[in-house]
Amino acid sequence: TGLIIGHKAKAPPRTRHHGWRDYFASGATPPLDKIDFIGRAITPTYRTRRYDTRFFMLHDDTIFTDPEDTQNASGELLHLHWLTLQQARDLDIPAITRQMLDIVEKRLRLSRPKQLQAPAPFVRFHHNKPHITLLD
Repeated sequence: TGLIIGHKAKAPPRTRHHGWRDYFASGATPPLDKIDFIGRAITPTYRTRRYDTRFFMLHDDTIFTDPEDTQNASGELLHLHWLTLQQARDLDIPAITRQMLDIVEKRLRLSRPKQLQAPAPFVRFHHNKPHITLLD
């Protein structure tokens, strides 16, 4: 996306992985203490496109680069733009994405420490029926 999240690095870590090399060259390190895992979902077997997706929430204080500057975007996500939760809900999005938006909205009402302690749902399907397990 070209959007980099992170903290300013004292000294950039060294890596051989090209994706991480580009990231570390920006002067950032991952803000692992601020990444909130909010859910996981595996699409049902009857879907033509299947995903095993993890959803994360980060606060805007983890944005390391200009959030409006997408000139260095990777092409992975096109047309990056910012929406309110309601604007996102108004789009034609999968039901699981709507559920994750609801989780984000609920977590935003909690204190930061409580946000990080809240369990995350793991949604998967067995015999075409959803099964939800809460992950700590």
